[in-house]
Amino acid sequence: MAIAITDITSASRGNYTPASESDTEYVRLKALAKAKLDNDAPEGLPAVIYDQCHALLIVHLYFAGDPKVGMRGFQSGDFSGSQDPGSTTWLQQYNALIVEFSKGSDDELDTTRCDAVMDDLKLDQNDVPSFPG
Repeated sequence: MAIAITDITSASRGNYTPASESDTEYVRLKALAKAKLDNDAPEGLPAVIYDQCHALLIVHLYFAGDPKVGMRGFQSGDFSGSQDPGSTTWLQQYNALIVEFSKGSDDELDTTRCDAVMDDLKLDQNDVPSFPG
């Protein structure tokens, strides 16, 4: 993948700009990101989305090594929540793209919801017709 090298900034770690395509750290991160993406990518993922996911993972892997980076907790008014350490906005964007382009896969058709059969809660004594889906 040829890249246009631009600055990616993190407040605690500064800019990340690979010196070149042969920059040792960049080559390592690119290989790691490719391995993960090849494992996660759904069949038929468009090339442009593949490249975007690859770039997001490279940046995520670079900044995830910094303990000050990542979303560990947040609060808004009375609501607060947390995420796993090491989660970054780049990883969240990557995961969202993978999920979006995984929709409609054959795996989804073989899935049965865990609440599909709840005989203990059945109140209607009549047989409820079911139709093949």
